[in-house]
Amino acid sequence: MKKMVIGMTAALAVGGLVFAQNAAIETAAPAAAETVQETVDIASALAETENVQKFGNAVAVAQIDVSSIALDGVTVFAPVDTAVTDPNTIINVEDYIVPGKITAEILAEANTLITLSGKELTVESQDGTYLINGIAVNNTIEDGNVVINTLNGVFADTSLSLLF
Repeated sequence: MKKMVIGMTAALAVGGLVFAQNAAIETAAPAAAETVQETVDIASALAETENVQKFGNAVAVAQIDVSSIALDGVTVFAPVDTAVTDPNTIINVEDYIVPGKITAEILAEANTLITLSGKELTVESQDGTYLINGIAVNNTIEDGNVVINTLNGVFADTSLSLLF
């Protein structure tokens, strides 16, 4: 009788462990699904934004990994197509991307922003227009966790020619 009780107790304990493991797996799955919904696809957001296709193509080629900051979003300062004049030049796109969703309220309070590449961007305001490194922000578009600010120009010290 003792052996039978011990055997049943052991079977219940093992069954409980298996159940607990399965329950943990089932509760972990929705958390992963929520993370997928919060991912950031900068290239897709730029592809849907008018007049920044050249910059969007450079971002797509660069394949930037923003998975570590995806939940907080990103802000892109994207030069308009007319500002990207040389098709043989690629822009160091990480100089134009800032972790976090930078809203107009944040720009109003900021003096500088730090980009994914570590570059420091200056923020100024003139007559109600924000200037990033001296370049005017045209429009601000929010697309999920991506904020896109279109710029009237490119940053002077961020171009890298691919011609040798």
